[in-house]
Amino acid sequence: MSREPMTRAHWDRLFWLHFTEQRKRHPTMDPGRAREIIYASIVQSFGPRPPAVQKPPTSVRVGMWALKKKLKGIGPLEVPMFAKKLIVAAIYGIGACSATLQLALADSMMSGDEWAAVASAFIAAFWGKFSSNTTIIQPSRAGETMRGPGTGDGA
Repeated sequence: MSREPMTRAHWDRLFWLHFTEQRKRHPTMDPGRAREIIYASIVQSFGPRPPAVQKPPTSVRVGMWALKKKLKGIGPLEVPMFAKKLIVAAIYGIGACSATLQLALADSMMSGDEWAAVASAFIAAFWGKFSSNTTIIQPSRAGETMRGPGTGDGA
């Protein structure tokens, strides 16, 4: 049975638990002496304290900071209405084809006719929703209301 190597955080937590327990049992003991005893005991039982995770070089950290500041100023991404309609229609098509697929797999085999039924169910639901899609995901945005852009009355 192999044991995973101890992480630095786990080693520190173990040390702190032993230290606080020692301070509770012996409140008059010198804290420096208690640390030495517990440190030696944990090193003997679990090995030396694992090294800390190395930080990237300063130039990389400065570059990441600058990139973060630059990306913070970018506005939200606008998704075109065509893409929204396409996604909604695909979801409807998958829903229709899943019911047909369940019926086709009742005998654990699919023939060519059953594949055609699944495909036609997807196509019919997809095209029916895509061609008549008047559902707008976020109608409060400018340019995506039922009345169109530039009405100016906020409705």
